[in-house]
Formats: sequence, structure tokens, C-alpha cells
Amino acid sequence: MDKRIQVMLIDDNGIDLFLLEKLINIRGFSHSVLKYINPIEAIEYLKTCNEQTCPDLILLDIQMPGMDGFEFLAAFENLPKPIVDKIHIVMVSSSLNFTDNSRAKASSLVKALFLKPLSIDDLVTHLKHTNVI
Repeated sequence: MDKRIQVMLIDDNGIDLFLLEKLINIRGFSHSVLKYINPIEAIEYLKTCNEQTCPDLILLDIQMPGMDGFEFLAAFENLPKPIVDKIHIVMVSSSLNFTDNSRAKASSLVKALFLKPLSIDDLVTHLKHTNVI
């Protein structure tokens, strides 16, 4: 890997979080993985971080109870500009819902959309292509 980054995982499925963290650790492109089942807690963390402590990459589930991925994006957009500009967001979804997929692709905050189960190889290719790693 060219560089190791900090990753934040946001998904209401604990098994998905566990598996993603393991895959990321196996590929070795992250020095730190933050995991959140509750997107509201992830936003609260992001409100307290700075450019050095905030993640470089967020893998964000679309469909979650309480606050879905799009509501997360709306809250994220209100964070300080240096934080918003620093973080590369990739949405991950098991949804075949055309509307969800279209909304994700239309958002300027979302750099990519991958369907579950996430192919770590496809993610790494995307991250290399976009110079995240």
C-alpha cells in the first residue's frame, strides 16, 4: 500500500462491521478502523475530531434505522468544511432500490457506491484510482 489511512465504518449490522474490519485489516490499508452501529454517534464523533484525527474514509450503509445514510450525509454536510473536504465517503448497500442508488450516485459527497457484499478488491481499486491510498 502506498499509504495507510483511518477508516470509519457505519452500518447497523454488527456482522457486516466485523467482516469489513477483518477484510480491511487483512488488506492492510488502514492503521485504524472506527466502527459505529449508530450513525448519530458517528456524527457526534466527527463533530469533535480535527483534520488529523478524523477518518480519511467512511464506508456508509444506506438503510439504517433512526438515521439512514442520506440523513447522515445531510448532517455530515454541516460539519466544518476542512473535515467535509478531507473525508472520502463510499456508500455500501444491499438495496437494489433504484431511487436509493440514484440518490447516492447524485450526491457530491458520495465518491462511490458498492453493493453488498462489498468486494474489498473493488474497494481497494477505487481507493487507489482516487488516490485515497
